[in-house]
Amino acid sequence: MADFAALQAKFDSDPALGRRFLSDPVGVLKSEGVDVAPQQAFEIQRAVSEISRPGGPLQAARVDVSVSVSIRF
Repeated sequence: MADFAALQAKFDSDPALGRRFLSDPVGVLKSEGVDVAPQQAFEIQRAVSEISRPGGPLQAARVDVSVSVSIRF
């Protein structure tokens, strides 16, 4: 199981990791030990692609990546 606090700390301290996340979000999460289901992978990739496309809402030179977990029953 991934240590999300440690992963958040890595994102906070390593701007290159944030840039890698924008180009391959699922790959970065998997390389950090996060188990990503196929549907989650699709949604993550779609969302990151949408916000980072030219003319999209991601216009800042600095990118902040935040990690959160939701549990639904």
